[in-house]
Amino acid sequence: MTTIHPSKRTAITGALSFTGRYLAQHLLQQNHTTSILNLSSRTKPISSHNLTPNLSPKIQSHPLSFHNPTKLIEALQNVDILYCTYWIRFEQHGDTHFQAAERCKVLFECARDAGVSKVVFSAHTGISIDSPFSYIAGKVRITTYMV
Repeated sequence: MTTIHPSKRTAITGALSFTGRYLAQHLLQQNHTTSILNLSSRTKPISSHNLTPNLSPKIQSHPLSFHNPTKLIEALQNVDILYCTYWIRFEQHGDTHFQAAERCKVLFECARDAGVSKVVFSAHTGISIDSPFSYIAGKVRITTYMV
């Protein structure tokens, strides 16, 4: 098990969505962070069954606007750790896993430029560059941006 070090300010992509809301709840309840920056278009929890109401004020939302790196860098100022749970599940409407990986690259570069000291990327499956599945191969591509 990985040790979580306390952070003054933590950013989570999708802190009110599927995976991110559980992570946000855990980090706040265990006092691993004093506040969370939710990078997402969502400003209300996808479900409130696990988000304690008194913790919601500790979550500030900012658009996850990959097309505006300057705004992302500004939002990430004074963030110690970025947890990236961002990913697309299906390729549809012309959006691909390759493009999602490129968006993560933008996010990681913005985090670096803002002085974020640690980035944690959520890859919940076994990943291999040789995978015939673009979903998995795309996640491998992201890890090459994290060096």
